[in-house]
Amino acid sequence: MAACFKKFLVNRCRDDAQSDFKEENKVARRILNEGKAIERQVKKSS
Repeated sequence: MAACFKKFLVNRCRDDAQSDFKEENKVARRILNEGKAIERQVKKSS
């Protein structure tokens, strides 16, 4: 985000950075949830 303040269109840059963060966070949450589901299945079958 600090790089945005060096640009002319600061708000646009910040919005883009925020949307990129949200998208990456969504992917990470999905992977984390899949891992937790696998752990639950392993515990259930043991």
